[in-house]
Amino acid sequence: MVQDVRIWQLGPGDFGTLRAQFTNLRSSAGLMRNEDEDFSFGYVVETFYDQPSAEVFLLAGAGTAGDLLLFRVTLAEAVPAAVFSSGGGNPGHSGIVRSALCLPGGRVLTAGEKLEVISKAPQRDGPLSDGLENI
Repeated sequence: MVQDVRIWQLGPGDFGTLRAQFTNLRSSAGLMRNEDEDFSFGYVVETFYDQPSAEVFLLAGAGTAGDLLLFRVTLAEAVPAAVFSSGGGNPGHSGIVRSALCLPGGRVLTAGEKLEVISKAPQRDGPLSDGLENI
């Protein structure tokens, strides 16, 4: 399980230099769950790069119920940008999500431990580019 997220420089000038580090992402308020009297931390599922905006996004899971939170990442912070919720009649995962792919139109295809594959658009306030790619 991914505990920390680190961003490294890959350019020719300072290759291999640590640029950013997020050691408490798993304990973000949107990822914490109290399930069956057992407190659950979040987990990182996938990292995406949006080429048109040159932004990095992290998709993280919340607990074991299949809820997901997409973070917009800068060198200074990781800010929640969209929520993928399986509650309220929305189809979603009934267990932990292990992988994800970006599809055109801002949709994300996710696969979970219980052999579920689901395509969903995020619930979000602001626009997200259609150029997200897995990295």
